[in-house]
Amino acid sequence: MARYGPTVRILPFTDDNQLVSTTGIFVDKPRNRILTAIGDLAGNSRRTTLATQYKLAALASYDRTTGKRLSYVDLGKLRPGASHFANDPAVDQQGNVYVTDSFAPIIYKIDPQGTASVFLEDSRLAAPAGSFGLNGIVFHPGGYLLVGKYDEGVLYKVPLTSLGQFTRVGSGSVFTSADGLFLADDNTLLIAANGKTNTVFWVRTVDGWATAKAAGAFPTGDVFPSAIARTGADVYVLESHVNALLGGQNPPVARFGIRRGNF
Repeated sequence: MARYGPTVRILPFTDDNQLVSTTGIFVDKPRNRILTAIGDLAGNSRRTTLATQYKLAALASYDRTTGKRLSYVDLGKLRPGASHFANDPAVDQQGNVYVTDSFAPIIYKIDPQGTASVFLEDSRLAAPAGSFGLNGIVFHPGGYLLVGKYDEGVLYKVPLTSLGQFTRVGSGSVFTSADGLFLADDNTLLIAANGKTNTVFWVRTVDGWATAKAAGAFPTGDVFPSAIARTGADVYVLESHVNALLGGQNPPVARFGIRRGNF
């Protein structure tokens, strides 16, 4: 992992052999830690192995100041023998971490003591073999999660209680190929949609995320936007070019960008 320095330089943060492929990253400021989900798409990491390809779901935690690893949790072992790909973490007010699995219809939970469990498992969240299902996830202070399902273009509201009662917030063009999510305020969600969409949408609700509608859009061009972050009043979008990586583009993409969004 790397950090983007104040002088517009990319600075190393940590180089951990457990990081086969870093996927979603969450900065947990109250606990001074950085969380990253870890997966393995075969052939796209110098640390890939036959044992981890399409089977790895893990969460690592690092000290935000020093980069020292605090913990590593193997999530895939909760459902051995299945395909796995940990995609994105979110943290609630008590410090519980929730992680989506793109290759299994599962959201994991890791409590503050580091104990992992299957928080939600439901066949309605499954994706076809080889397709990305559950993807971006954010915690809402109202006591629920907002979770994107990439293959169907659907956003779900998942309560932290009454799990079987998760509901569909919306579907359609705004949520098609929805990847990274960022909760700008209680009623506004930013969505990095890639694939053929290549647009960052901002979506608003007036009914506590029972429904939502697009309030604006920012086309990014063919850069496969995959993550959104904010520092101060500035919002940034990662130009990941993951499509070129997975497609075996030759020569590979040489330059990647972090773009300040027009929101």
